[in-house]
This record gives sequence, C-alpha cells and structure tokens, in this order.
Amino acid sequence: MSATVTDTPLAFALRYAKAGYRVLPLHSAPGGVCTCSKGAKCKDAGKHPRTEHGAHDACADETAIREWWERWPTANIGMTLNDLVAVDVDPRNGGNVDLLPHKLPDTCHQRTGGGGDHFLFRTSNGTRYPKDLKPGIDIKSGSGAYICVEPSIHASGERYVWIDESEPWSQNPSEAPEWIARVKKAARGSEDAEGAIPEGERNERLTSLAGSMRRRGMMRESMEAALLVENAMQCRPPLDDAEVKKIAESISGYAPAEAHIGEWPEPLNIFSSMAAPAFRRGDFPRLIADYADPFARAAGFDFSGVAGACVVAAAGVIPDHVRLLLARNSSWFESPRLWSLLLGAPGSAKSPIIRAATRPVIDLHRRLVEQWVRENPDPDPETATPKPAAFTSDATIEKLSEILRDNPRGLLYVVDEFDSWFGSIDAYRQGGGSRDRGEWLRLYDGGPHQVDRVRRGSFYVPNWGCSLLSATTWATLDRHAKNLPVDGLLQRFLPVILPSERPEPDALASYAEIKQAEEKLEARLLELHGIESMTVHLSADALELFDEEVRANRTLVGALEAAGEGLAAHVAKHAGLLARVALTFHAIEHGRTAMADLGAHTMRAALGFMARAFAHTVALHQRLNVKSSAWPLARDIARSMLADGVVLINARTATQICRAFRSAEDWRRKQAVETLTTCGWVQPVDPLQRYGDHGATWQLNPKAAETFAQIGIEHTARRKTVADRLRTAQRGEVSEP
Repeated sequence: MSATVTDTPLAFALRYAKAGYRVLPLHSAPGGVCTCSKGAKCKDAGKHPRTEHGAHDACADETAIREWWERWPTANIGMTLNDLVAVDVDPRNGGNVDLLPHKLPDTCHQRTGGGGDHFLFRTSNGTRYPKDLKPGIDIKSGSGAYICVEPSIHASGERYVWIDESEPWSQNPSEAPEWIARVKKAARGSEDAEGAIPEGERNERLTSLAGSMRRRGMMRESMEAALLVENAMQCRPPLDDAEVKKIAESISGYAPAEAHIGEWPEPLNIFSSMAAPAFRRGDFPRLIADYADPFARAAGFDFSGVAGACVVAAAGVIPDHVRLLLARNSSWFESPRLWSLLLGAPGSAKSPIIRAATRPVIDLHRRLVEQWVRENPDPDPETATPKPAAFTSDATIEKLSEILRDNPRGLLYVVDEFDSWFGSIDAYRQGGGSRDRGEWLRLYDGGPHQVDRVRRGSFYVPNWGCSLLSATTWATLDRHAKNLPVDGLLQRFLPVILPSERPEPDALASYAEIKQAEEKLEARLLELHGIESMTVHLSADALELFDEEVRANRTLVGALEAAGEGLAAHVAKHAGLLARVALTFHAIEHGRTAMADLGAHTMRAALGFMARAFAHTVALHQRLNVKSSAWPLARDIARSMLADGVVLINARTATQICRAFRSAEDWRRKQAVETLTTCGWVQPVDPLQRYGDHGATWQLNPKAAETFAQIGIEHTARRKTVADRLRTAQRGEVSEP
C-alpha cells in the first residue's frame, strides 16, 4: 500500500484494532539482531511477542495499544487469527501456490518480509485445518496463532506489505475455501496423492517452480533444496537428483525480477564525527529570533541554545488544549508540548541560557501568582480558586501532580541540572522499572490521569502534561547512558548540542534592542496563555509538506534500525515533533488569531528546524553508541580495504586483512557491513545476498577508493611504523632519538 500521513507502527496497530482485529507487539530485528535477550542467537528474530502472555495478550483496546507502542515504538505488529486462517507461502522452503490443487480465491494478500506471501481468509468456528498444504505452504489458524503484519520489518530488513490494495481494514477477507481443510500433504511414494506431478510434466513443473523462486530472489542453493523436496514428495516417479540440480543451476543464471544495478552513490565520510550544525535565525519565529539573536551576541552565548530553549519555554505557556489536527477524518492531534535537553561542556553557559530563555515565562508566572494572591488574601482550601502556575522547577512527581491538577493548561517544567532530576527517578537508579518512570514518560503525551497514593489520597488530573527544559554535560550523560533503556525517556528530548567554544561577547549589542524584543515576546506569551480551546488545521500545501516528510521519516527509521534501536526510536518521534514545533511556531506568529490554518510558510520553517534537530539527534547517539555500535568496526574494515587495495571483500577476506573484524562478534560484523552499504562504501556483488549467505561478497565503491585514498596511505604508514618498531625491539636494538 502507499504510505500515508499515519505511516507508523502505532498508527497501523490502531487501524487494525479499529477494523476489529486483535494485535500485539512483537520484537523487532534491527540489522537482523532480535531485540530480545537472545539477540543474534534468536531463531525467531522479530517475530515473537514482547508481552508476558504472548498472543493471549492481544487486544483491540486503544489505550493498551498506545501504551505498548509508546514503550516500544518500533515493535513489529502481530495480528491474531481467532476467526481467521492464513495460508503462509514460503518459497525458501519450496512453497508455490501454483502447485496447489485449486486456485486460491482473491482475498487480503500480504507480501512478507521474507519474500513469501500471506493469504488471509475468514473461517467458521470449529473448522479444523491441517498444519500445511504442501512443502513450504503452512496454515495458521485458531487460538494462539498470529502473523506479522504491515509495517513490520523482517530480520532481512524487508517490510511486510499488503498488496493490490487488499488491506484487511479496507476490505473483508474472503471466506476460506472448503478444500483447504481437506487437503493433506502428499505422502512419500503415494502414486495417487492429490497434487502429484505425473511423468511427462515433471521437468516443466519443476522448471516453472524454479523460475518462480528465482524471480523472488532465491539463490541456487535454496532453490535446489526446495526442488529436491518437491521432486521427492510430488513427482511420480521422482527425477534423478542430478537432473533436479541441473534445473536449479540453469534457472539461477537468470537475473531475479528485483535485481537492479545502479550508479555508485557518493560515499559518506565515515571517518569524521557527525557535526551538529548551528540553527539559523530563519529556523525560528521572528519574535524569538529577534530576542535570542541580540541577547546571545551581547552575552557571548550560543544562538542555537538560546533560541531553542525559547521555543520550549513558549511551548510550555501555550495551553495544551490548543491542538493541531494532522489528518482530516482522523484522531491524530498534537499539542504544543516540547522537551529539550541542552548538551555542552562545562562552561558552555547552559544554565545562564536556560535562565535567559525562561525569564519571560517566569515574569508571566509571577504576574499570575501576584494576581491570585490579591484575589485570595486569606485562601481557604475549600473556597479559594486554584493557584495558577506557568512554570515549576525541580518538583517531585507528587508535588507536580498537585500543580497540574490546578493547571490543566499545562506548564513549563524547568530542570536546571538533568543529573539531579534523572537521579531522582527511581526507575533509572539501577536501570529497572517503577511507577515513577511511567508517570514521567506520560507527561510528554498529556491527557487525563488518576493519582492514587496512600498518603496523599486520590484525585483526578485533567491533563497530565507539561513541556520540559533541562541541560547536562557529556560526561554526565555518558555516566547515565548504561541505565537508559530504550523506553522513550531520552527519545522524548530534542537535543541542542552547544559548541565546545563560546563566541566572544559583542560589545556593540544594544541593550535597548534586547529589552524591547523581550517585552514583545513576553506580551505574546501572556496573550497565548489566555487562549481557550482551539483546533488548528493544516492548509492544503502545509498538509502536503507534512505528509511527504512523514513518509520520508518512516523510510529513514527503518534504515536507521541497523545503526541502533535508540537512534531509530528517537527519529521515530520526529513526525509528531514536527507537528508540535509547527504548532508552537504558528501560535507564536499569530497569537490569538492562531485559529487560522497553519500554512506552508510555517511548516517550511518547522521543517528547517527539524532538519537541524535531526543532525543533533544523530550526533547525540553517535557519541553515546560509539563504543558499542558497529561504526568503529565499519571504519576499521574501510581503512583495511583502502590500505591493502582490496576491491572485493567477503567474510574470509575481512578476517585476513582486518584484526578488529577477526575479534568482533558476528552480529557486530553484520551491522558493520550494513553500515558500509548504507553509507555508500560497498555494494553486494549479488544484490540478493546478505551477510551470512554462503559466498556473499561486496565490492568497494570506486568513488570511496579515490576520495579517501589518503586514509589508506596513512593506515599503511602506521602499520609499517608499528612493524618496524616491533622488529627493532625483537633484535634488542634501541633507536636513537
């Protein structure tokens, strides 16, 4: 099916549920490595349930589904088959629907990530089905049975897709044909077995089957194994094995339908660290840029940090009941609720930047509280109006629940030091889970929340949500990294990485200009704080831009899973973040007139902001994962290829030329090869082969060999220096200085 504005695992899961199907989250397999505890050793990678009771946990409840995919945003989707039957065709094991005794009726048809097919049918209760129809054609049905469904990603990296617009939410599966329940797998040696291939048709049928498998991309060895099984089970009498192998060898000489050889891409520079580009004035609403720019120049602060913090501060003031509708006739809304983390070395002015960005919000908060005090000189808990708040800082989760109970509009939560806040969350002290973790995570999403505590009693919070602004150093984040599970905490933050060196203060900056800009911004925030409930719509042009970005983001997330689940999960939130940023920009630009449609100009500004935010996100995860990811190994392989002049490489060659490859775990080797492929350094000689396939070989991009030749020369020189020193030491010689 074509991608849509809601092309995310959560959106698909909700779509299945709305159509009446029961779903459950499955493990995923980024880079072919399962996210379960078995990792690369898992024999069912990306296909087994994440929940405790497996398929029995499946449901169509929206709340449960949202909680699952909030916890595991890239989880594959399983759909149970209580009243359904799925015919599962696996050509790798000889499956071919053309060999069934009858044609399957048209129905919901899914191409699996493994290159097979699922044909989905409705079934009557009590109907019993055989486990298989033919070699490579299984039947799944009944309690506890399920199939992976779109947009799940197979361990091969390919996506499950409903084809020919046969999605089960747009059409009902056809009734299962009666003959499926009667078919029995042909017994070896049974001359009159149903579906047997008689003499005179054996070569033609096996050649046809081989052609079908080759078009799907199967290699000779796999085709040969499947044909030998089909020959022994169905041909009457069977052909000689040598004749069957000859068919497989002949057909394997044809190019598969999917094979395509294109131009070599421009290789990425994998030897340099990912830079975090500076944000530009044009990436922000004018009111924010007019304040942040002169203030940053006058104080010698980084403009990106000041302006980025101002955006989050403004989002904290805009009421959560101002919502942006992302797709007509849908329930996808986003509110202006943002979390951001300033990252920089000690002395990069993180705390002063936060104080400068939040000063207008704190002034607004002061005004609101002073007015409340005047109106409630002797407040009685029973009669006094709720105490207003525009911001809070370093509050416990219990205290925050009381503040939010009285302020359903939401507020800005300022945490000057991420370290102290993170350390207070008992969920992360030992890397485990607790009630606090869930409550903190839900603050990002907003919505009703019931608080039930022994000491504080029970009360209802109409909107459990706030914007959050914090800062930390790289050393602090590195220390906490091992206790940061991929549950979405870090992934909720927009990172803004400050440069290592602060700019020099501009002595010519105008204080009057700064003060005037600050007053204008504060006046707009006061105006926005008073907005009542409002739904903002996207203009046609803005919707087109948003849809295009969501489709691109979905593709990007799939590609990034090989680089790390944490990065993929972070980028998976960028579609929703784009909407939140765009709505924040729209409100700042238009104030109380924000009811007008959000236009293409604002969406383009938000896209520019998010493009730079993406670069900061990648730089963050590259820093956190550099010791555990496949990047260092990919670089070592590339250096070795350049130094030794190797053009073609396979697992054996890599072991010979690269010491790091010899000692690396197999899953890391696989991810390193995939990283080199993604970055345009190598291409498989056979586009259908993957790492681990027998004889799989990759070719070095000639552009990489030319562009980075100096890297190879320097690596060769270092090798020679080391070798010379070792030989000198062995001879007992001492080189003179």
